[in-house]
Amino acid sequence: MKRYIRTICMLFSAALLFAACMDDDETEVTLYDDIAITDFEITTGTVWGSTGVGLSDYPFTIDHLSGNIYNVDSLPVGTDPASLVCGYSTKNNGLAYLEDLSGGGRNLLTTTDAVDFSVNRNLYVVASDNSAERMYTVEVRIHKEEGDEFHWTRLADSQEMAALTGMKAVALGDSLIVFGQKGSSTVVLTADIAGAAKWSTKAVLGQDAYKNIAAQDGKLYALDNGGLVCSTDTGKTFVNVPFVYDASDGASGTLRQLVGASTKELYALTTDGRIALSTDGGSHWTADDGTEEDKEWLPVQDIAFCCTQFSYADSTDYAVLAGNRSLTDEASESSAMVWRKIVENASGSKAGKWAYMNVDENNIYPLPRMSGLAVFGYDGSLLALGGAGIGGCSLDPMSQLYESRDGGITWKENSSYSLPAGLDTGVSSFAAVVDKNSNIWIVCGGTGQVWRGRLNRLGWANR
Repeated sequence: MKRYIRTICMLFSAALLFAACMDDDETEVTLYDDIAITDFEITTGTVWGSTGVGLSDYPFTIDHLSGNIYNVDSLPVGTDPASLVCGYSTKNNGLAYLEDLSGGGRNLLTTTDAVDFSVNRNLYVVASDNSAERMYTVEVRIHKEEGDEFHWTRLADSQEMAALTGMKAVALGDSLIVFGQKGSSTVVLTADIAGAAKWSTKAVLGQDAYKNIAAQDGKLYALDNGGLVCSTDTGKTFVNVPFVYDASDGASGTLRQLVGASTKELYALTTDGRIALSTDGGSHWTADDGTEEDKEWLPVQDIAFCCTQFSYADSTDYAVLAGNRSLTDEASESSAMVWRKIVENASGSKAGKWAYMNVDENNIYPLPRMSGLAVFGYDGSLLALGGAGIGGCSLDPMSQLYESRDGGITWKENSSYSLPAGLDTGVSSFAAVVDKNSNIWIVCGGTGQVWRGRLNRLGWANR
């Protein structure tokens, strides 16, 4: 009998323990009214003309304050907005419902069914206790154009530009400034980069001043009839800057042509065949390092200059000087001369030196010898545009843009950089420059054409 009582007691204890466990499970089931979307993404979809595109690599921002969900980086061109599958997470196991396109009802949002996001969609999160809901508006942004396509816009022709027979252009803040030869003078034309619909003449300088232009720290410099002048009002007025040139070795000479500026240095070619620099706004000039050994390769005409941020170091400029040697002395030469200087601007940095980019049989892609050369930095590369080939170069004028991805050593055609189809290449002169919004400007003498172009992706603003 004792054996049976013992067995009965054990069964009774087990039953009590099982009941206690059941009670614990029931207390863990809690319903919440605190709800939110905590994560959202597009997982899969159709991208026409592309394979292997990971749509989940494009993150979405959830703005709980405004109730908006959107992707900062737009999905690729060709993404079909009507067949996108999304993934999401909610706080406290809230249920997500998508409002019908007609606004007449709601459907449970799944992570397997395709959704039409061609228009903004209202997304509702309902609390697990059904006591509250929260609405979000989902916007799926898709690029409408290819990122590496170049788009050109022709603006209104300029009568003032048409009268110019030689020119250089500078982009300074919100202004586009063109120095152009008109008869026996240089006129300074300015327009707003927002549209360049109206050009106005700000100042008049000497005949060759347009060849001698530099911009630095919001100021414009020009070498005008041997004297240095400076403007602090985007070319409206210029004041004289008295200067001294010291070659440091007793050689006599002075500034022959102002060529450009880096962040802290102004550069000029000298009458004794060197590159000179000034670090005090043009008052004092000295012979720059690195030109003595190879100075026979310095250009003397069709001078172009650009300065970009050096990609391998902070607070460092990459200055490039390009142009042609004398057509009289070097009639058969087919390549332009390219020099570069790395300029460190940090405190305590060593002075950089100019280096000549040697052209030999190992470099089959040198910069062609073109008249009226223009060189500028763009999207991490250097671009060059020129007029007709001279000497041993027989290129047609303004036939193509050349790109250098190695700092000016090799120059090749890149199909992404096509010139505008309506560009009149029979112009008497031209200038090309890049503004702060990554627009390339081409302005033409003779025809007065004004063109503005940009790689599509450089115009995609993050919203």
